[in-house]
Amino acid sequence: MPAYVGASDTTLIAITRIKPADVQAVGLVPGFGQAKIARSGPAFAAAAVDSRHENLPGDDASPEAEEALSAPSPGA
Repeated sequence: MPAYVGASDTTLIAITRIKPADVQAVGLVPGFGQAKIARSGPAFAAAAVDSRHENLPGDDASPEAEEALSAPSPGA
């Protein structure tokens, strides 16, 4: 499945920043509600743990991504 089907760019950038170590920490990522955590949380947490030692995008996010990350989540 392509990444954009599972999460938006903003959510993927947030994952690279937050680097959730477990499913519970995935709940801290904007864009993850209870349903998405139940459905995809373990896979995203495993990918984040696997990537902890890699140099991934997100540490130098564009101003647009920074703005999106600081905006309140829809429905919040």
